[in-house]
Amino acid sequence: MNQEPMSEFQARQALRSLPVAADAARVGRTHRVVHERALNMQQITQQRRTLWLPLTIGSAMMALLCYAVWSGLAQYDVAELSDEVTAAMRGGSQMMLLGLWFLPVTATALVFVWLRRNHHKGDDSV
Repeated sequence: MNQEPMSEFQARQALRSLPVAADAARVGRTHRVVHERALNMQQITQQRRTLWLPLTIGSAMMALLCYAVWSGLAQYDVAELSDEVTAAMRGGSQMMLLGLWFLPVTATALVFVWLRRNHHKGDDSV
């Protein structure tokens, strides 16, 4: 019972000598499923890429539009703004405006991501 361990070459030869065959139907089905999942992943990736540019441009334009309207109203004293906001706009600091814009946008994006992930969790059982 004192057997020496098999070498790697012997183990490969032993594995290659085993009759392993898959029927054509199973191979075809596996190939089709893998191809379909790859196409789905490619479509999702392409859809995500196409949405980033309009979202970025829209966010930047909305921030600039809000700043222009707000500073125009503050210049003519049409809107009663607090002293801190008026001083920040006159001083050229746009951080308050950007914070007020990007906080709701970020929160909305997080809600959409959360809803989308919860919606697609049921699809993973395929």
